[in-house]
Amino acid sequence: MYYLNCFNVLPMCNVFKWLDEPNYVRRIVFLCCLANFFNAADRVIMPIVIIPISNHFGWNLHQYGLVLSSFSVGYLGSMIIGGSAARRYGGGLILSFAVAFWSFSSLVTPFLAHSINSLVILRILLGLREGIALPTIFHIFSYVVPIEERNRAVGYMVTFGAIGQTVATLICPRLVWSHSFFIFGLIGLVWICFWIPVFNVIKKAETRDELSGQQSQAFKSTLRWTEFISHWPLWAIYIAHFSMNWSNYIVMLWLPTYLLRYLGATEYAIMLTAIPYVCNCIGSVKKGCFLHTSPHSIISVHFLNSNYPSTFKHPLYIYIIYRWKSFYYRTPLQGMRHFQNLF
Repeated sequence: MYYLNCFNVLPMCNVFKWLDEPNYVRRIVFLCCLANFFNAADRVIMPIVIIPISNHFGWNLHQYGLVLSSFSVGYLGSMIIGGSAARRYGGGLILSFAVAFWSFSSLVTPFLAHSINSLVILRILLGLREGIALPTIFHIFSYVVPIEERNRAVGYMVTFGAIGQTVATLICPRLVWSHSFFIFGLIGLVWICFWIPVFNVIKKAETRDELSGQQSQAFKSTLRWTEFISHWPLWAIYIAHFSMNWSNYIVMLWLPTYLLRYLGATEYAIMLTAIPYVCNCIGSVKKGCFLHTSPHSIISVHFLNSNYPSTFKHPLYIYIIYRWKSFYYRTPLQGMRHFQNLF
């Protein structure tokens, strides 16, 4: 809470009193952060609960991988769709539609788990809707949040995503697999009730300045798609983001299976995979604070360069822990059994 307080975005006073203030910017940022919380949590549920699901329905490794990878098929091209849809129909409407759809998808997943084909289609649609969320949130921030506040707003959004992954990783192994989908699905639907009142605020922010609209049209008329692939700084961002997601999805999708089937861990020990998410949460807040206090371009370059080694931190944390335990206990299995006693 110290880092949240140092930004004056989440004061240490009563949160509900803070949400009642007429400053809708804080409310919108907070709700967008919660949306990313649910977004990130929903991604983690299936890689964890697929282990008892596959045991229950007798899936082979091919079916196992098909269900996990189907999410990425829908997620792959949905970000471009999300950005275009937000500009055309409004960020408030698109984000509410995305959250409502993926929450509904989570609720119906237990009823379709018996059919591989139905589950794969549902996972593709889930990836499509979750991929829309982040571009839509960025679109909303660009209109609602003052430019000097956007660094920390994005930092908090990323932090809430890491918190969502952490929470899902800690509680899902202790629940019946179907209950995990029900809980997060219902919470997402409750979020919509708080989001609807800010519709008009976002709509007014998107249309209030005619000059901004003229600048947007001028930007569109001069924009060439080749600009996105002809500058080395942009390629540096692409490579860094690719590397980050490579390690992140290895940890998220396959580490629980590896711990359970190859190291003999129990389902409770899968909660250890929350360690990278906790580190990500702390790092996101600290770097967001650093960027907010040093908004110069050269600082941004140094920040980008500092993220290259961070792409290796997620698997490195797990490797160090289990390597040390395997040395101390002579075998990895003995070290894992020691961790199981903690849960």
